[in-house]
Amino acid sequence: MNQPYSRLYPSLNRHPMCSNQSLSANRWMALLILTALCINACTQTKVATGKSKEHSVPLNMETDNRMKGVDLVATGNQPVDWRLEMDFDKEFRFMTKQADSMVTTAVKPVFDSYENKDVFRVNVDKGTMEINIYRERCKNQGKQMFRVTVKTPDALYTGCYTYLGNSMLQGNWNLELIDEKPVSDFSPASTPTISINLASGNMKGYDGCNTISAPLTVQGDRLLFGPLLSTKKFCEGNKTGDIFIRWISDRLVNYSLSDEILTLYLGNDSRMVFRRG
Repeated sequence: MNQPYSRLYPSLNRHPMCSNQSLSANRWMALLILTALCINACTQTKVATGKSKEHSVPLNMETDNRMKGVDLVATGNQPVDWRLEMDFDKEFRFMTKQADSMVTTAVKPVFDSYENKDVFRVNVDKGTMEINIYRERCKNQGKQMFRVTVKTPDALYTGCYTYLGNSMLQGNWNLELIDEKPVSDFSPASTPTISINLASGNMKGYDGCNTISAPLTVQGDRLLFGPLLSTKKFCEGNKTGDIFIRWISDRLVNYSLSDEILTLYLGNDSRMVFRRG
């Protein structure tokens, strides 16, 4: 048989104010306990997340690496997640999730014309690491992603790479100087110009006489020009066409970019200085 509420809890019936205060205090106590539990859980989650990040390999190709001097970044997930950073003037750094980083001094590549690749061989603790930078694009990865393999003493890693070029190269450039001489000494009729399109990976322009074009790949602080195509018009007194053919076509050229000035350092120790158009 059900009993009256007052008989089951006589104290609540006699002291209503105490009853309300007790319930309010209990609610506050429960709220405090829940808050403490949430804070503790969130703290543990942050710590665990932090630890995970410390031991993982960052696989996004952020261009911030340019500020560290990195010229090339490669990543892959075969046979495990891995990452390669190459500063051609300083060091190479190879990382995986399952092993310590391999850091070696930068070396010059050997070009393998048969497989159309640059081969870098460096000494590591267990032997030799071979980095193969192919000049063929990765399938379905965009025009600036190319195939790479890294062979260590323990495994063969495959993936794609990209060069971290300077986005300020994009646009039109007017030739002003060759060495310290004005361009008019080499092209009296009109000013040579080039237009760089980083998205499509090409250079188009005008050598003061003929229309020119070439594939273009930015390799850090270097520009790799493919074979130069040119129309065949004859212009008396024009010398810049010969300079483009001899020292730009199918060559790797160092460059510097300062303010609105682009300087190309040619293989014959001369320079071509362009101003943004």
